[in-house]
Amino acid sequence: MENHETAELFARLSVQEVRSLLDSGDNKLQGTLHISGNKEMEPVEMKVEVFQRDFYRLSQYLVTVSKNVSESTLIQIYPEKENDNIKILDLQAETGFIVAKSEEIDGIQTISIKLDSEKEIKTGYYTVTAKIENSNGNQNLARITINVSE
Repeated sequence: MENHETAELFARLSVQEVRSLLDSGDNKLQGTLHISGNKEMEPVEMKVEVFQRDFYRLSQYLVTVSKNVSESTLIQIYPEKENDNIKILDLQAETGFIVAKSEEIDGIQTISIKLDSEKEIKTGYYTVTAKIENSNGNQNLARITINVSE
């Protein structure tokens, strides 16, 4: 039996083709992916399903805040496609943060992130998660990393 652990695999998937099919509205592409390897490995076919999960853009994915600052940091979430409406269904933050959403303006959602002055928070990285839904009813999670510094 031959050892194929070091065999190289090559897969080709056209990003343009995926995007054009996803623009059709069903947010899903099904098809067959042809994979071929080096001379030791026979080509194989794999059934694949590609989903478009990101239908938003964040103004910032990584935010650095100082432990000494009591101001709020505002993160905006933009719909990726024109005429799409997104809404925040839920906001979750690790202990030590106060998060809130403001009213949507022109399709843009805004999240306010602030350190909780009543809790002691250590320097390091933390996560704020927003559960988002678009106008088609598709849901996704947006994660924002907060770097707390001295």
